Amino acid sequence: MIDQLIDNLNGGILAVTSTHDHFKADLIRADGVPGPDVYMLTEAGADFALLTLENRAYFKVLEEFKDITYDLARNDNCPGSLKDGWWQRELNQIVGLTFHHTLSDSPHAFAKYYTKKDGGRPSVPYTIWITQTGEILLCNPLEDGCWHDHTGHQNVHLSVGLAGRLHEYRPANVQLQAAARVVKWAINHPEMDITMDTIKGHMDYIKTQCPGWDSAASDFWKDDFYNLFN
Repeated sequence: MIDQLIDNLNGGILAVTSTHDHFKADLIRADGVPGPDVYMLTEAGADFALLTLENRAYFKVLEEFKDITYDLARNDNCPGSLKDGWWQRELNQIVGLTFHHTLSDSPHAFAKYYTKKDGGRPSVPYTIWITQTGEILLCNPLEDGCWHDHTGHQNVHLSVGLAGRLHEYRPANVQLQAAARVVKWAINHPEMDITMDTIKGHMDYIKTQCPGWDSAASDFWKDDFYNLFN
C-alpha cells in the first residue's frame, strides 16, 4: 500500500487518502519544516510524484510520455535552412542525448518565444521536456533534428530540457529520477544508437552553464544524476 511506502517519510507522518487517479495526504514533519520537497515513489510498477508544500503532500500518477507536440506554438515560415522545418533524421541516426536546463517552467510560453527567435524557429528546441514535478513531455517527434547543442543543422542528438534555472538551485529528486528514466529508455531503444558514453550536457559542446550541473549554487549535481543510471 502507498501509505506503507511513505510512512514516516523524512521523519514525519503521512495520512493518505486516495481519489481515483491521485492521492492526497496531510504531512506532519518531525522537524517542523514544510517543503518544498519532491519525491518519486513506486507501487506495483506505477510511478507517483509526491510534492510537499505548505505542510500538505500531493501525489499524481505520472504518465511515461505525455505528448504535447500539437499543443505548442509552431512556425511553418522559418528563414533559411529551416524553411521546411527541422532537419529530418532516421531513428538509427540518433546517437546521443544532450541535457539542457530550460530557464523556464512553461513549455508553452517557451515555444511561443522560440518560434519568433532569430526570425523564427519551427518549435521549441527540446525533444523532451521534464517538469520540476517529474512529468515527461514529448515536445517534438524523435525524428526532428532540433537546433539545441551547437552541433550543426543535421543534429543527431535527442534534446532533453529540464525545467528551471538549474545553475541557481538543485533540481528536485523527482525531476532527476524522471531524467534517469529517459536515459534508460533512450539507451534501450531498439532503433537508436545511444550509449552511456553519449549522454552529455550542453556544456560538453560549447562554453555555457547549461544544464547547470557544474554550478556551486546548485551543488554540483552531475555525479548524483549520473549515479541514478550508471
